[in-house]
Amino acid sequence: MTCYAWRKGEGEKLYSHLVETYRVAKQMWELEALSKKVSKLTGLEREACREAVLAAALLHDIGKASVTYQKECAKGECEEFRQHYLVSTLYTYIALKEGVGIAPPTDPRTLAEMLSGRREGEREEVMALLVLLPIALHHYHQIRSYGSLEYSGDEASTRKHHAIYSGCGGCVEELARFIDENFDSLRGLRRIEEVHLFIEASEGPARETFVEALIFVRNLARTVKSVGTDTSSLALAVEAAAGIVNLSDGAVAARVRRKRART
Repeated sequence: MTCYAWRKGEGEKLYSHLVETYRVAKQMWELEALSKKVSKLTGLEREACREAVLAAALLHDIGKASVTYQKECAKGECEEFRQHYLVSTLYTYIALKEGVGIAPPTDPRTLAEMLSGRREGEREEVMALLVLLPIALHHYHQIRSYGSLEYSGDEASTRKHHAIYSGCGGCVEELARFIDENFDSLRGLRRIEEVHLFIEASEGPARETFVEALIFVRNLARTVKSVGTDTSSLALAVEAAAGIVNLSDGAVAARVRRKRART
């Protein structure tokens, strides 16, 4: 079975879309400029900042591997993936915590204070946010209200609707190998291939990680609402990183559309 980034006719495979978005982002001059700026702002090494943004580019649409979306693709067409960016954030949070050992706070007030510069975050927290928030916000051009960031799913409904589709198993395994070959400090993100186990877990540490990720995603709208506007804050760096992911995503989509038009 094929795992799709979208499908109308032949469609586009999810693995190809993710890797191509990563490659476009890697070539952008803005990535180097942003990495330098964020490094000065946060104290993170420049390469760590760069790798965090590239991880966001690579995993920005991984939530499309969800069973709810792919069942529609299997029927023949799928062009609407409502709130897939939040599902991508959920999956990536789990992989970050379990594979890399880093995670941001889940409390929206604490997060807002970190993003606005009112509170200094730990190195690991800042790096986790540089991965997760550009994923959550990469469709900012389509988000017209905070309601677009409100995820209302509870444990049961998330397990039912946003478990990883069985036909996407090969895609996720390929993605894990790609991460292993192309990342250093974030190589542990290869555990994206095990995310399905955490979503399925009904007890123990695996369930605890899943619930923590769910809390983080459910609090995103409240967090974003209460962030300040300090232009020297982490929020500005996150917005710029989301812009890189969005531009790269759009460039890949445009390339595919041009290819389809020629055939």
